Amino acid sequence: MLQVHDSAARWRSFLQETHANDVSNIAAQWPNNTSMVISFETIQSWDPGFAEMLLQHPRDVIQNGQKSLRALARESGYDVDLILRITHLPPDSKTELREIGSEKVEAFISSEVIVTKVSELKPRIYHGVFRCSACSATVEVPQPNELELIEPLGCTGDSGCGLKTKGANSIRMDLVLENSRLVNNQWIEIQELPENVQGGSQPMRMQVLAEGDLVGIHNPGDRITVNAIPYIRSQKKGGQKTPMFDVYLSLISSEY
Repeated sequence: MLQVHDSAARWRSFLQETHANDVSNIAAQWPNNTSMVISFETIQSWDPGFAEMLLQHPRDVIQNGQKSLRALARESGYDVDLILRITHLPPDSKTELREIGSEKVEAFISSEVIVTKVSELKPRIYHGVFRCSACSATVEVPQPNELELIEPLGCTGDSGCGLKTKGANSIRMDLVLENSRLVNNQWIEIQELPENVQGGSQPMRMQVLAEGDLVGIHNPGDRITVNAIPYIRSQKKGGQKTPMFDVYLSLISSEY
């Protein structure tokens, strides 16, 4: 049975068999073109089991797909950070915003919505590099949470001094912005289509996080289908995290 950790190999086979020429063509267009857009229908026709795993575990499967995509690009002579965009999800993935609860968190869903508000574009750190104030060694820290900066607890790199940021002989770990990877972000507020709202009830609204080439392409009033992954962030009260969570959408692709 196919497992999530096997998905990188499946992506490699899929891309080589169905999009071999596209990989090098898109890589050659970098940075004017940063994404490979693939229809879910193509994946489903190639391997239904693999397609089902993509719907159930989209974040890990898509990340593995991007690793395979970038590896194939490097083998073609292009060292670029290509992104996978999956479109045209199946009908059973359609979900109304008011139906997105705990059972939909980290699944792959699509929803027909109207854009009500867009924020300004802001860069955020995607992969942070920190330098030790004592020995100048660097530590890399992935930044999966767009709401807080995750800093290293000490100089823990292979060549580091091993000192901690708290306690006796504490050191500072300074962010090296020029060596860190940044990505453009934008928050998009969406709401249910008016014709889908039950009489007398208020339309459901939700915040969507758009990144990279999905930033700056949507405007208030646009009717779109969002293909996204619902995720949660803990609510805070008095600066402390609570057991209650807010649900957001991580945008993978959109269609007009």
